[in-house]
Amino acid sequence: MLISAPQLPKPPSTKFWFCIVDNPGPVKIEDVKRVICDHFKITSEDLLAHRRDHDLAHPRQIGMYLAKSLSKKSFYEVARRFERDRTTVTWAFRKIRRLIESDKSLAREIAQIRGKLG
Repeated sequence: MLISAPQLPKPPSTKFWFCIVDNPGPVKIEDVKRVICDHFKITSEDLLAHRRDHDLAHPRQIGMYLAKSLSKKSFYEVARRFERDRTTVTWAFRKIRRLIESDKSLAREIAQIRGKLG
C-alpha cells in the first residue's frame, strides 16, 4: 500500500506578482474617457457623438476597449457610459484586441495611453 503526502500548492510565479504590483486596481471609465480625449485632442462631446468618422470612431473604439479591459465593468455598463449599445462595445473590444496583435504601432499607442491611466 502506497500513501502519498498531500501536495502543497505551488507558489505564484513572478509573472503573477508582477501583474499584481503593476496593476494598482480597476480604472474608472470616466478617467479612460478623459485620457482618450486628451490623447487624441477631441472633446468629450466628440467622443460620445454618434458620428462614424474615423477620426472620432477610432479613439472611441480604443476608449471602449480600455474601459472594458481596465475596469471591472460589464459590456453593458461600458456601453451605457459611452452612450452606445452593448453589441457596439463588444464589437469595438474585439476589433481593437485583434488589431493590437497585428499592428505594433497601435499596440505601442495603447500602451502609452494605458501608462497615462496610472
